[in-house]
Amino acid sequence: MQGGIRSACKAGWIAGCALVLLAGCSGDITGELSRNVQVRDRVMSAIAADSALAGEMARRLVGNDHHRISVIETMLAADSAGRAHLAAKFKNMTAAKHGAK
Repeated sequence: MQGGIRSACKAGWIAGCALVLLAGCSGDITGELSRNVQVRDRVMSAIAADSALAGEMARRLVGNDHHRISVIETMLAADSAGRAHLAAKFKNMTAAKHGAK
């Protein structure tokens, strides 16, 4: 159990340090992540290794209408029938949400 806690803490520290270094080295973290494959891989691996960070990232991605559809489509890429069904549902939900405003 402690090994899992240690690895989660280590992953959190790695992600935090990577972001701090990126912030200190360049004012544009998004640009650095898109340009530097090694840094992007380390940050994404650290997020994936830490369930709290992964949960927060999932909430952010699914909380955005545009990203939600992309995430669901990516997750269901191998299941075309399920993908079509969920994509239609989310498009209808998005249309209803925007129509209600």
